[in-house]
Amino acid sequence: TVAVSAPKESATVRFADDCPGWYEGTILFKRVIPIHGTNKFQYKDTRFKARCKAHNPQDCYERVVEHLRSRQDVDPRSQFPSAKGKNFSCSYLGMELPD
Repeated sequence: TVAVSAPKESATVRFADDCPGWYEGTILFKRVIPIHGTNKFQYKDTRFKARCKAHNPQDCYERVVEHLRSRQDVDPRSQFPSAKGKNFSCSYLGMELPD
């Protein structure tokens, strides 16, 4: 598990430290949902969790957001939080995926 604690500077440094392997990232983003029968839409908080190979938590965040942006069912107007904010968390799973 990648722990983010202590002073903000050390957390930021660890966030980008090279530690290749499998990560599980969870993101809470504002997904655009169209309101049928109108040209309006609303934002809905949506939680998404994925496992991916990455070099560090920052890379994991970028891969998760890239995946979501590439999906046809996610509107391009959807809003993604900062990688270092409270709406993104990441755990290091190791070099091999656990069973």
